[in-house]
Amino acid sequence: MGVVASVYCTDTSARVVLLKKKRKFFVFQDNLTLRPGEFRFPEVYLSYSYPDLVFETVRIPPVSDEETVEILVKKRLSDTLGLGGSYLTVFEEVPEESTPNEKVLRVFAIPEEVYRKESVLPRGLEENLMIFTTVHFSLHGISKAVAGDMTVLHAFADDESLVMTVSRGDEVLYTRSLKIPPYTKTDDRAFLDFVLENLNMTYMFVARRSNIPVDLILLSGKLYDREALVAELMPSVSCGISTPSIPERFRNVGPMVFLELIPCFGNLLLDDRHDFSPKEVKERRALRLHLSKLLPVLTLLLIVSLTLSGLRLYRVEEKSREVGRLERVLFMNLSEISRDPLLRSGDLSYYVDYLNLLSRSGKENPLRILPEVEEFLKNFRGVEYVISYSKGKAVLSMSLEEGFNSLAELSLYREKLLRELGELKKNGFDYRIESERKDLNKKTLFMKILLEKRL
Repeated sequence: MGVVASVYCTDTSARVVLLKKKRKFFVFQDNLTLRPGEFRFPEVYLSYSYPDLVFETVRIPPVSDEETVEILVKKRLSDTLGLGGSYLTVFEEVPEESTPNEKVLRVFAIPEEVYRKESVLPRGLEENLMIFTTVHFSLHGISKAVAGDMTVLHAFADDESLVMTVSRGDEVLYTRSLKIPPYTKTDDRAFLDFVLENLNMTYMFVARRSNIPVDLILLSGKLYDREALVAELMPSVSCGISTPSIPERFRNVGPMVFLELIPCFGNLLLDDRHDFSPKEVKERRALRLHLSKLLPVLTLLLIVSLTLSGLRLYRVEEKSREVGRLERVLFMNLSEISRDPLLRSGDLSYYVDYLNLLSRSGKENPLRILPEVEEFLKNFRGVEYVISYSKGKAVLSMSLEEGFNSLAELSLYREKLLRELGELKKNGFDYRIESERKDLNKKTLFMKILLEKRL
């Protein structure tokens, strides 16, 4: 798998984290600080620090068509807040407030012109974009991974802004962000007072006025190592205070890098529900991702088909000789009973041959097992595949060769492989491991596996 770039962009800098994507986790490679608009990578997850994020609760009729919902949401924003121009939105339903006659939605919006700025999203990079979001949602990605279904107030600060996001599970309940005042940048006590005042205010607003009890406060960015902040905050809140731990999906990253660049890591834990990209960009991306997943399967089918063609040619030639012999015996016996011209001319041979081949190709086609092993082949990609038919069974032989960062990863991979082979056995497959080699120094594993199923 390739290297992906996750970017946290502000008006003065672009903080970039480079990670290698390995199935369900990311391995940290490096981090960079660039100027806005200077990043160019083949796969980009991007969050932008936008302090004026629009946050509003709107009510619309209970329509289900997404395009209609979006039109109604934008009209409500225009009517309620007087927003002009084009806005990009992210919204989610509030089930506890919705009724059969009315949908209640939390809506977040940014001007489309922000997305179009080259200092935010460099020209030509749109097709490489996996998600475009704001730092508010990046914090939510970490809160969800760290604290599950708890209600979390996550506060993050850098040299430019203080961002606070309250979320629970998949829901973002409240967000607030403020510019860091210039006078606090050289006065540590003034910075601490500024954070305390706004964090307390946000906590009180959420817990008391909005009746959302906070279970945990998370501090990251410039806030994670400030003991004085925690000491002065504790008397005024009735919940735990902590720094986020590193989620299991990230490997080889140190705690300081993680906490200081937490928006970059949070981007990678979000899905398209938190994506402000225009609709047409999302559709092109979805199609591209679908085709990229389909390509390995189509390649495998091509390899299997070519292999099967060679096997089938041999078997057809062998079987056609047998069909010819039986056909001659049949004609001899029939001719003694009937003098039908059709039988004497031998025109029946075409139909006999055709029906025999149809019957055998249906029964002996090993490709019939592919839908049953599709998930297995996606999870464990081989370097070689051979599929054949033998003695009433479809036979799939595959070779796997994988490298790992640690022996623990190697062991986990092997355990998962055996577990999934066990699941296939429950579904009627037999398997055997024909060969296995481990190189503990190089941390590599080679296996040759044979899967069989009676047709």
